[in-house]
Amino acid sequence: PANIEKLENEQVKLGEELANPEIYQGDGQKALKINARLKQIEAQLAEYLRAEALVAAKATEPVPLDAGLDAIAS
Repeated sequence: PANIEKLENEQVKLGEELANPEIYQGDGQKALKINARLKQIEAQLAEYLRAEALVAAKATEPVPLDAGLDAIAS
């Protein structure tokens, strides 16, 4: 959760930088670097969301009635 918040904050900051027209003056290398970092952040956030979805799915997965108490405890 702390990592997600940190990534989201960085994502907002970088988005604000890209909104500044001055960043595109010159050769545009800074804008390219920011875009590359934003893609990394988006991939990391998607990975966190997939992991959270898997954990949530596992938590709501029904236990078969014939599984016994060992299955419920794990």
